[in-house]
Amino acid sequence: MTRFVFLAIALTIALLAPASAGTIYRYMGPTSAIPKVAAGEIDAAGNVERGVGFAVSHIETGEYTITFNRGYFPSGCAAMTVTVVGEQVSPPIGEVYQTRCGNSFRVVFWFQGGTKVDQRFNFVAVED
Repeated sequence: MTRFVFLAIALTIALLAPASAGTIYRYMGPTSAIPKVAAGEIDAAGNVERGVGFAVSHIETGEYTITFNRGYFPSGCAAMTVTVVGEQVSPPIGEVYQTRCGNSFRVVFWFQGGTKVDQRFNFVAVED
């Protein structure tokens, strides 16, 4: 019985409440509080396929440095994640390193045996 009451209330709210696809950030304060986001796609040779506001260096096999333009992240700190691009049965593991807040990250791809490999990848970085 309780489940049906909950379902009825939820259905009533869904049918009567206004729908919105806007961002929740507008309710959280001034626009300066919205974190800055950067994203891009890098090919295996270290060339930027998509994205702006950063440069990439291919250091050696499987290692890349992504450097953001000065002032892109005003706080100086960001968190980054990477994802391999392409269909692979056993994709390499991607790791991101940033020793301190700054404008650059080191990205390394390797197989579980420890062999580094060049890899096409996407990244997303969000200001802390």
